[in-house]
Amino acid sequence: MNLFYILISIRKAIYTMGWVYMNILTRMHLCLIGCAILFVPFIGSVEIISVLGGLGKNGSIYPLLLGIILFILEMVMHKRKLYIPEGKSFYALLFFCFIGVLSGIANFAELSNLWYQGANGVFRFFLQIGSVIFCLCTALYIYNIFRISGGEQLEVIERFVMLSFVMAGGYSLLELGQLLGVVSATHALYFFNGFFRGENADLLYLRIRSLAIEAPTFAMYVSILFPWILSLWWKWKGIKKAFAILIFFYFILLALLSFSRTAYFILSIEAVLYFILFQYDILMRWKSVVFTLILFLLIAYGAIYQLGNIVPIDVEQVFTSLFTSDQTNQFDSSTNVRYATTVAGLLIWQDHPILGVGLGGYGFYCFDYLPSWIWQSPDPYLWRDNTLVRGVWPPIHNLFARLLAETGILGVMAWLSAFVFLFWEEILVLRTQIGQMESVLLKNLMVSTVGAFLCGFSGDSIYFSFYWIIFGTVWFYLDRFKRGIYS
Repeated sequence: MNLFYILISIRKAIYTMGWVYMNILTRMHLCLIGCAILFVPFIGSVEIISVLGGLGKNGSIYPLLLGIILFILEMVMHKRKLYIPEGKSFYALLFFCFIGVLSGIANFAELSNLWYQGANGVFRFFLQIGSVIFCLCTALYIYNIFRISGGEQLEVIERFVMLSFVMAGGYSLLELGQLLGVVSATHALYFFNGFFRGENADLLYLRIRSLAIEAPTFAMYVSILFPWILSLWWKWKGIKKAFAILIFFYFILLALLSFSRTAYFILSIEAVLYFILFQYDILMRWKSVVFTLILFLLIAYGAIYQLGNIVPIDVEQVFTSLFTSDQTNQFDSSTNVRYATTVAGLLIWQDHPILGVGLGGYGFYCFDYLPSWIWQSPDPYLWRDNTLVRGVWPPIHNLFARLLAETGILGVMAWLSAFVFLFWEEILVLRTQIGQMESVLLKNLMVSTVGAFLCGFSGDSIYFSFYWIIFGTVWFYLDRFKRGIYS
């Protein structure tokens, strides 16, 4: 009898130890996801594992890669269950991956004969489809860890998003010091840039780019950060509310000094969406909102007026360069390149409308389709040299034009439907009986979703890690809704 109880006690102890062990692993996974959010500002600026291509230049990829490897080992060694999301956006992304594979199969013969800068078309295809599948695995990994751990994960996301701004904003203080001519700030930038920027990167930059590779890429981070910064005004009380306003002013100053048209226009659209989502809260506090808005506009006007004294760039030129062809406008050259690469992508799609030229194939075909006026800009001369190995790969500054060129109309429809379903799933979760603070955080996520989506119109943003963090998070909350955890 005593032996029986001893065996039962040993079994319970083993079970408890296993539960504690798995709980520790889950906490470790949450820390890795938190680190991924913390490293989101490192967009295109990290040079660690070159074989990962453009994907490996994003800082948040590495904790996610480690987490996915550990999770796979747990499934093999400890029979950890893999949960599959029920959201339509998940199946839309699966279909997108299928179309990506199909585009490579349909164009395999042509890709195998294509070479550019030492890279073969088939190699580029496998690199690109592998990166897309990894991104989908990232969203699936985040969904599983959130489902296993439970809790209010939006609060965790908010905490690490704000910590990321502490890091990115602290770095940008040095950039401001450099712009103001502070020698010690310039030396500090040289020191810190040496840790993560590549050997060929510009160690000094005359615009705010924070931890990203350049200002337009910094705009991607700005687009997801905006609602979380602004919502501090709703959450904090008393003297902390004034501190929240100062943080928002500093955030806007960095966005202005990035001189990024992407940042300006996405922030404008996000501001409208934010007002729509929070209109009830705004109308309930309209007096304090109006006072804060007037104060902000006065300070912003003064800041813009003084920008010309800090750096020799006119904010007005940033806007007008999108609609004019004035060669005296220093931003017109950049606009030519953006429009020309988009036109090339659309022309490629016209010749390959259904499945495109294969994922990763744009760079091999673009020079046959680029309009002649792109050569008025210096940029294409940097990536037209085919004698280099691993030189500057021909870019395309529009994700949707790239997807049309490489995966055809089927690929773009799958990608667009994934975001349509994602936004609808966010609305479904918002309609459930969630708490007021969680409702604020979910609305922030919705604004970030739109901002991240709009980044695709100005850059090849498919590997932007926050895309996939949003997908995994929304699947988790949708799953809670469907399982009846919300009433």
